[in-house]
Amino acid sequence: MEPMGQSEKVQLSQVMERHGIEWEQLGTHEEHLSVIDYKKVQHAKEVAVLEETISGKQEEINNLVDKEMSVKNELDGFLSRLVDVQDQLETVESKERFIAQNAAITIMIGVFVVGDKAVDDSKKL
Repeated sequence: MEPMGQSEKVQLSQVMERHGIEWEQLGTHEEHLSVIDYKKVQHAKEVAVLEETISGKQEEINNLVDKEMSVKNELDGFLSRLVDVQDQLETVESKERFIAQNAAITIMIGVFVVGDKAVDDSKKL
């Protein structure tokens, strides 16, 4: 629908007066734009919306990158602690092997000593 011309507005205001309707001037008259100017205005509005969307998405990306770095740092800390615990476990296992070997040697020495004593006791008989 095309905008009303001045003569159409005058006729409309006369009809409105006859029916007791008051015309309220809002001062919102906009000049008519050429098709090209209208398209430019609409395009500028679309660009503004897209720029706002891009800005929001960029902020989301920055937040995700920050979270990724935080998680990587936390993971590095866990891996470092894991290596420390594995080293401690190897040390404990090594000490257990050493104790087990020495216990076996001690038992063998005890058997040998007891056996030698038994032999010595039989010589006394």
